[in-house]
Amino acid sequence: MSFNIETLADKLRDQAKKQGQIDGNAVNWDRVRDDWLQRVEHLLDQVVGWTQTLQDEGLLSIKREAYVVNEERLGEYTSSKLTLTTPTGFPIEVSPFHRVIRGAVGRVDVSSPAERFMLLRNQEDDWSIVWQLTPSPKHEVLSEESFVKLLDYLIG
Repeated sequence: MSFNIETLADKLRDQAKKQGQIDGNAVNWDRVRDDWLQRVEHLLDQVVGWTQTLQDEGLLSIKREAYVVNEERLGEYTSSKLTLTTPTGFPIEVSPFHRVIRGAVGRVDVSSPAERFMLLRNQEDDWSIVWQLTPSPKHEVLSEESFVKLLDYLIG
């Protein structure tokens, strides 16, 4: 098989068409943004669900609020973010970073005042936690268990 720019361009167009994000030869950035906003909301809903027991016991409060993101390709748009707060007032934010990033199909950050971790979404719509980037990346599939582990780590 011969590799050239046209072959690569065809492959990339096919991938984008499969996601319904390309009209003709141009990417439909409005569609990309709208899809991203739905994926972020779904992820935030999962986080709320995973932490419901802690909320019910008064061990964690969650505030959902509007969050403005500005990306080169998607422009400025409003999404949502979560602020999870412990009874001692320790905050952890779950906020969208960007949809258009290298190596993934979106990034959401989970951060405390001292640290930040990335949640990356892949082509199959699976999320993973990036525990470390160097010397070699360490990822873990995002699940209720891995998210609770991340919260435990951030709270200390």
